[in-house]
Amino acid sequence: MLRIFEHVDADLGRSCLDRAVLLCPEFGAIMDRFRRNDVIGRPEVVSYGVYGELSPSTCRYVKTLAELADRFGSLDGLTVVEIGGGYGGQALVTHEVFQPERYALIDLDEALELQRAYLTASDVGGCFEFVAADDFQAAPAADLVISSYALTECYRDAALGYGEKYVVPSPRGYIVGNQLMADRLYPTDLLRLRSTGHLDREVPQSAAGNYVFWWNDAGI
Repeated sequence: MLRIFEHVDADLGRSCLDRAVLLCPEFGAIMDRFRRNDVIGRPEVVSYGVYGELSPSTCRYVKTLAELADRFGSLDGLTVVEIGGGYGGQALVTHEVFQPERYALIDLDEALELQRAYLTASDVGGCFEFVAADDFQAAPAADLVISSYALTECYRDAALGYGEKYVVPSPRGYIVGNQLMADRLYPTDLLRLRSTGHLDREVPQSAAGNYVFWWNDAGI
């Protein structure tokens, strides 16, 4: 049995949910859609009052989606590239609201196998592409590149390769980063790659020093 470890506790889940509804009040009326992310795998769920039961991890995916919508508007028709897709939760939650033209996940082979199985079983629809990390140059050009922690947890040389491929040319980007390990990508590196980027504190913070680096050179 494959076990997926979750790193979001109930209180952080609540804070993520509060932020999501603050940014996108309409999300409060469609929590049943997001609950689809908790059907497979039997994650631990928490009662969040009027929003019902959700896993804390799903709450963070919803918060991320709200921040994407707040910064970039509709994702309909875009080519989205996610670097480090976990088990596919962000991809599923995104497709509960928007219909990107293409959604590519770049990851290790084992993770891609899990993502493919999860998204297929969830029957969420969408045009997904699964790209091996050692072949990331084959991924499509992105209208929007996203990464939650994964990019800044790669070794520096690999992360800079991703940066040249996606941070530099992509008109929109959203990268949640941490500074937990040495020889990794830092905010100063991202600013050098994308001088038009904005560096914000992660809200709510899942660890001290976490940040969001984002840019939108396409407008909304």
